Amino acid sequence: MEKDEIRQSETGIEEKITEQLRTIAAKKRFLSHFQNSFCILRVSIEMAVVSRATVYRWRKEDTQFRKAMDHSIEFLDEMMEDKLKEQMLSNNFAAVRFYLSKRHPDYRRTGRAAYRSEPIKNPYENMTEEEKLGRLTTALAARGKVIIDLAPQNHE
Repeated sequence: MEKDEIRQSETGIEEKITEQLRTIAAKKRFLSHFQNSFCILRVSIEMAVVSRATVYRWRKEDTQFRKAMDHSIEFLDEMMEDKLKEQMLSNNFAAVRFYLSKRHPDYRRTGRAAYRSEPIKNPYENMTEEEKLGRLTTALAARGKVIIDLAPQNHE
């Protein structure tokens, strides 16, 4: 009877070790996909064939696993910062504006719309059509453009 108990105990230990090895392999597989997918959780879960709940449980229970995920995210952040800086150095104004809006307090949006106490006035509101055409002609002439007058002339 004692030998049977020992065999059952050994079998149980072997099963636990096998399960632990499978879990370690699944964690490594997930972390590899996590790094290769730019830390997109949904893609990593699908590629590693594990559930979202499992990944969250691993994060909660295994500090090394959590640190490995966090390290991947930090590495991605650093890589994206480098890409942003490359864009800024190549005179990409959108990248410069984005960087300043996130890092410099003078360029941050407050999130509040500015309201005017008076309505915006239309400067052409009280002009006649001839005055508007005259201003347009003057503005275009300053840019080297000419408007051909196709309106019939009254030569009396």
